Amino acid sequence: MFRSGSILITWLFVIIFAGNSQPSAQKPSTPVLGEREVDPIQCWLKSDKSYIRIGEIFMLTLTCQVAETEYEKVVPSESMLEPAVVALSPYEVVEGWHHPDIRNGTFRLFQYQYKLRLAGEDFFGKEIPVPPLEIKYQIERKINKENFDSREKVYQLPVLQIKVASIVPKNAKDIIDVGNESFADIKTRRNRAYVAFVLAGVLFLIPLIALSMPLVRSISRVRKARSNGTGFSNAALLRRIKRELCNISSTGWGNEQVGKVLTILRIMGAIALSRQINQLSTRFESRGLEGQLKLQKGFFKPEKVLISSSLTPEIFDSQKHLLNNGWADSFSSVFHTFNDARYGDDGSIISSLDATIYVVKDLLKQIKR
Repeated sequence: MFRSGSILITWLFVIIFAGNSQPSAQKPSTPVLGEREVDPIQCWLKSDKSYIRIGEIFMLTLTCQVAETEYEKVVPSESMLEPAVVALSPYEVVEGWHHPDIRNGTFRLFQYQYKLRLAGEDFFGKEIPVPPLEIKYQIERKINKENFDSREKVYQLPVLQIKVASIVPKNAKDIIDVGNESFADIKTRRNRAYVAFVLAGVLFLIPLIALSMPLVRSISRVRKARSNGTGFSNAALLRRIKRELCNISSTGWGNEQVGKVLTILRIMGAIALSRQINQLSTRFESRGLEGQLKLQKGFFKPEKVLISSSLTPEIFDSQKHLLNNGWADSFSSVFHTFNDARYGDDGSIISSLDATIYVVKDLLKQIKR
C-alpha cells in the first residue's frame, strides 16, 4: 500500500512539472543566402571632417551592403534615405546624391551622400551627434517561383559624434580627417583611366606611323623600280611565257611560230634588263599584231591584253654586260638566231630551230632562278 502511494505521488509531480515547463527560447539564426550564412545588411557612416564650425558645410556618406542571390534577397527601404526625405535634425540637409549601385558577387552596395550644415547659437563648444539612422528591410525568399517576404526588421547605425569649433570628444582616439571618396569618384577615376589608356595607345601609334611612312615610300620606290609596266609581276609573266612556249610545235617552223618565239625572247630580255614592257587591252576576238603576245588577265573579270617589247638583239648586246656573262651570251646567240630566221634570207637557219627551242626553255628556267 505504501509503495503504491509513493509511485502515485511521483507520477503526480512529473505531470505537474511537465505541464509548467516552457520550451527554451532559440536564438534567431542569421539568414542563409545561397549555401552560407551572411549578414543580411551592413552599413557604414562617415564624415569628411573631424570637426566643424557653425554654418560650415560638410559631407556625410552612408554606404550599405545587402546580400542578394537567386533565391533570397534583402530589400531595404531606401525611400527614407533620399536626400529630400532623410531627417538628420539638428543638422540641415543642404544637398544630396544617390550614386549608382555597385555589385560584388552576392552583394549589392548602395551609397548616399549628404551635404549637412549646422546652424544655431546653442551648439558652440559642444559635441552634436548625427541622429542614428534606422534602415528598415525585409528578406524576400523565392519558393516555387513565388515570393515570400519576411517580417520587417530594422537596422540601426551607431551614433556619429561631430565636434563643433575644434572641441575634441573624450573618447576620440585621433583627429585625422576621413577621406571623401565615393562611388562617383570610383567611376570618374575609371573613366579617366580608360581615356588615358586610349590616349597612350594613340600616342604610341603616332611615332609608329611616322616611322612607317619612309618605309612605305622605300617599298613603293622599290616596287616601282621593279615594275615591268604590265599588270603581271615578273614571276607571273615568266609563267605565262613558259606556257606559251610549251604550246609551240617544233615541226614545220613558219613565220607565225618564229615570230611568236621572237616576241617571247624580247619579253625575256626586257625582264632580265628591267626594261619597260608594253601592255595594251584588246577584245577577246582580236589576235593582235605581229610582235604582240596575247594573254588573259584576271579571274572573276577576265581581260585580254597584248604584251610586247621593242628590245632588239643589238640593244641587248649593248647592255648584256650588266647580266651574268654565261647566260647573256647564250641568250644573245638564241636571240640573233630567231631574229635572223624571221627577217633574214638564209633558209638554212630554220633547220636549227628545233634544237634552239630547247635552249630557249632552259634559258627561261635560269632567268626564273
